[in-house]
Amino acid sequence: MVAVSVVIPVYNAERFLAETLDSVLCQSYGDFEVVLVDDGSTDASPAIACRYQQRYPDKVRLVRKRNGGPASARNLGIAQARGEFVAFLDADDLWLPQKLAKQVACLRAQPAEVGLVYTRAVKFDAEGVWLLPRAYQRPAPSGWVYRDILRCNPVPSPSVLVRRACFARVGGFDESLDIIEDQDMWARLARVFRVALVDEVLCLYREHAGGRSKREEVTLRREVGVIEKHRRAAQQAKDAELVAFLTALLAERLYDLGWHYLRHGQRRAARAVLAESLRQCCSLRVWRAYVGSFLPYPLLVAGNRLYKALRPPPPIAKSPAALQRFLDEIAAAKQGPPRRGTPVRSRHAPHADSALPPLGGRGHRPARRRPRGAAVLPARARFYRPAGLLAAPRVPGAGRARPPPRGRRRWRRPHL
Repeated sequence: MVAVSVVIPVYNAERFLAETLDSVLCQSYGDFEVVLVDDGSTDASPAIACRYQQRYPDKVRLVRKRNGGPASARNLGIAQARGEFVAFLDADDLWLPQKLAKQVACLRAQPAEVGLVYTRAVKFDAEGVWLLPRAYQRPAPSGWVYRDILRCNPVPSPSVLVRRACFARVGGFDESLDIIEDQDMWARLARVFRVALVDEVLCLYREHAGGRSKREEVTLRREVGVIEKHRRAAQQAKDAELVAFLTALLAERLYDLGWHYLRHGQRRAARAVLAESLRQCCSLRVWRAYVGSFLPYPLLVAGNRLYKALRPPPPIAKSPAALQRFLDEIAAAKQGPPRRGTPVRSRHAPHADSALPPLGGRGHRPARRRPRGAAVLPARARFYRPAGLLAAPRVPGAGRARPPPRGRRRWRRPHL
């Protein structure tokens, strides 16, 4: 049995899948398997996954299913997992090389009541790593963090490592959710188990236009539904303190949804949502927003512009250098140190069974760049380079080609 099963749901991710798999396969911790769950992709993602499965048959497994959403894909991946721990990764995010090694060591050093460990993550896009101002930064708590996850979800989905036995107690992902299903899952785990933290940036979370989290209205509506579900469970458990906390949190999310409707001119929808927020928990700011929903739309637009002018949102800077630093670390781990007996492609060896002279022997010359016009040997000309050999011997006939005389349109053979 392997130690870690990495579950990656894949849906139309041909642009990023190979990069994501490379970041997993270059982990310094080697006792893992990758379970790719193709969720009915219509692009080249299944072909890319099959190529990696053929290249790494001991590491990569591909499971195909009809499209049912990320929750059903993760549940199928958990059912197919054979590891002691289960890690989750989206098909467009990246891991740094030390991620699994540090998390497995942390989780094995913890008692059985710790069921989940996560790390810090940074967002990035094509322009670089996002340098979030303090107003946008989320805390990274550990211990009993059930309320923190429901309030602001500080647990990045690609950073999670869970004991597989925990799913037998709390169940799998809620397949009725098409978004924030991960927040609901981490909250249910944190309700029963403690959560540990590796306080390092070990994951890169990609932000792009096609991301599901961009749908603000859908996200807020699903958050309202998740909070209501957890409140019903708390009422059945007769936990009055938790019910009061979830009721206040529900009123806050309803206020956020109503304010979203107001900013987009949907006054009737905003009025209904804000009225429901007042029924849950009465507050002054909800009353102000509710009264504002009766104002004319041009007046609301002017007030919103004045509010933004008086309290502008902090800008988000982006660092291409930081992104390049992370990518270089992944590329260095992917390349790895030179090992004895590694097949090396060479442009100097005349054929595959070429006998090489010992280091410093006759025929050994320093490596040179191929001159322009030199003869290029076929790609099948390979040899196994022993450790310590600096360069291969030069092949006769790989010299500079003699240019043809003027008036001729054909090239002669390379000069011997």
